[in-house]
Amino acid sequence: MTPLGPTPSPDLEGTTTTPQKGVGSPDAVVENPVLEGALLADGKRTNGRTVFDQPQESLSDQALDARDSLGSRASVSETDADLGAVFSDTDAALVEAVDYADFDIPGADENDDVSPFVIESTPEQVAEAEVFFEAAKEKETREQKARARMRSRVVSIMQYRAHPKTGEVMMTQEQIEAGLRTLGPCIHRVAYIWHLFDRLVDVDEGTEQPVCCGLKGPHVHIVIWFTEDRPTIRAVSDALWVPSARVQPPKEIAAQEGTELHKGRNAAEKAFFDLAEYLTHESRGANAIQGVNQPERYYLVDRAQPGKPGKYQYGRGRVVANFDFSASLDAHMAGRVRAADGGQTLRQRKIKLRRAVMDGMELVEAREKDRDAYADDLPRLRELAREYAELSGKKVAEQIGPVWRKSFVLAAGPTRQGKDLVLGELGSQLVWMAGLAGCDWRVVKPAGRNSLEGIGRAEVVHHEDMRHKLVPDYDEGLRYFDPNQAVEAATRFRNTAAPTPRAIMASTSETLLSLGVTMKRRASSEHLAELASDHKTAPRVAVDIDEFLFRIGWYLEVSKPDDAGDDVDRIREGMLVSIFRVRESAGEPRIERAYTRGGDWIGNVWTRHELEPVAVIKGCTEAARFLAISIIQERNQDVAESIPVEQMHELATSHAQIEGDARERAQQREIERMQQELADAERAKRREEAERARRAAEVEEHERMRSVCTCERFPVSAWDAHEDECPLLSAEEREQRAGEKQRIADERLAEIRKNGLVLDVPESRH
Repeated sequence: MTPLGPTPSPDLEGTTTTPQKGVGSPDAVVENPVLEGALLADGKRTNGRTVFDQPQESLSDQALDARDSLGSRASVSETDADLGAVFSDTDAALVEAVDYADFDIPGADENDDVSPFVIESTPEQVAEAEVFFEAAKEKETREQKARARMRSRVVSIMQYRAHPKTGEVMMTQEQIEAGLRTLGPCIHRVAYIWHLFDRLVDVDEGTEQPVCCGLKGPHVHIVIWFTEDRPTIRAVSDALWVPSARVQPPKEIAAQEGTELHKGRNAAEKAFFDLAEYLTHESRGANAIQGVNQPERYYLVDRAQPGKPGKYQYGRGRVVANFDFSASLDAHMAGRVRAADGGQTLRQRKIKLRRAVMDGMELVEAREKDRDAYADDLPRLRELAREYAELSGKKVAEQIGPVWRKSFVLAAGPTRQGKDLVLGELGSQLVWMAGLAGCDWRVVKPAGRNSLEGIGRAEVVHHEDMRHKLVPDYDEGLRYFDPNQAVEAATRFRNTAAPTPRAIMASTSETLLSLGVTMKRRASSEHLAELASDHKTAPRVAVDIDEFLFRIGWYLEVSKPDDAGDDVDRIREGMLVSIFRVRESAGEPRIERAYTRGGDWIGNVWTRHELEPVAVIKGCTEAARFLAISIIQERNQDVAESIPVEQMHELATSHAQIEGDARERAQQREIERMQQELADAERAKRREEAERARRAAEVEEHERMRSVCTCERFPVSAWDAHEDECPLLSAEEREQRAGEKQRIADERLAEIRKNGLVLDVPESRH
């Protein structure tokens, strides 16, 4: 057994110590006075005297009749007593002067910073208690003796200090300590408390107002949790000198009071702390009342009396224990039934939470609703949530197409342009509009990789910086983005129930074609650009990405003002959002070169898509509102029909106005484009005519030169040259050729002279 403190000496002159929560530093301890403790919270003895119990001659007949020969606990409503149970007969004047009606109901210690009660006994009283025990043991029936052979890991003992009829002492502090020393080797946890302030209450039948009419006699409550070497009830009875009938296992108490009987794992621990709650009269029942001085706790009431008056609320410092009683009790009650939970057991709360999850509650909501039940039942809750997602996913999937369709919005543009600002605002607008229809839509931002596992049952999904690793493979991505179907998703470990978001939003810094190529070829654009730069690894086959492109409902190009910098407010107000719809062209498929945003070629695509301009809108909120209305109107008719007519009309009007303005701007841009094309064609025509005239002049000049040339073969390349006698040879060229010939002749003559073969000739004769 973990010791209660310094082991008391045989003559009981020692003291014990026990940690008391809330007293000083976390490691602080206060003396647990066995012989020297205080009666009251302020540490002073009542009337300056140690508390002794005297024979209770002054008890009323009602109180005497209410207790049996073993000192059994009677109901508060059935007993009567006065301060003679607490104070000595030398205080008779004080007892007579006390007006019990002035006592508070229920009454409470100020806090936990109080000391255990002490009831000292004389040697004669100790001997008297032993005689009482031996006499009670002799009177046991055959059934009581058979019961005493039972074993239990947890027991509860309650005994009054003195017999109500005879006044003989039945319980002393000394026999408690001696008994615990005897049982010490097999004790795991033990806690006990003396109750001195329990009220006797009368209730006015008219007003149902409780009035104190006395105090119950002092009595002790002991709760023991044994190790695996659990003793018999007889062993506990003999060690503590209490009749075996006063030693009760949890199953007897549960049968008497109709409470929960714990079984299985941690049953002993739960039973021990359930009984330990009674030591301070704390409770987690539905009828418990809030603490007078500690409102975070709940305390017992007397359910047998009208009005259910509360019992005295003892501070936890009154309890003597071989462990940190307050901290351990808090930890236990956190995971068990609380009054705030309606008095339900943990098992009942877990069942309630399971049913809520089976009805569609998200695990995040379940965690906030009841954290203790959630933590204790998490594996089962996860399985139920997955099962619900599968079943509900199948039902929702059946609605896709006939009732609503998925919407895929892709926002592209250079980095730091505000793409995710637009998509975030779009998600908020969709949730708001769904709320107008009475729908509770949720927005989720899954991870960039294996994101299908994080969607759950969210209606709006926001993928930030979309990459090819968003989905496991290209085909899985096609199924996910398909607006007309929802199928089970291939994810890690096990397939995931079909994700059925109403709106899929994604941002990317790639171009439309480069994103499609990276999704199809399952590689980053940087890697593909590196491969394309080498002729040995450059792609030679165009890839078909139309299946991906045609699943995009709305394509956005986002740009911010040049002077906006990192000012989010300025970016939101000044950004331009160009909205396009991806359409299929009527012409033949074409091959286009795909480039990254930085201009690197990564391959060719085979496509028939074209981008149809819808609108160019300034401002984040305005663009998001336009897109949200488009999505609700075009793809979510069931939601649009549930929005109040006036609000839907207002939304549709603003959308039509923006769309009309965009159509006018588009028409104006088309006119400007046609005018530009005509101007370009006129300029091209003039350039072509000038080119023809230049070429004709060149041909005419060429023919003239051929007619004049006297060379044997007309020069046709830059390496050919006219002969020396040809008229087309210019004077400059003639002079250059004569000079070159003279230079060569001079060099030869110098060489001959050097060898002495030729005499010098006068310059004039040369």
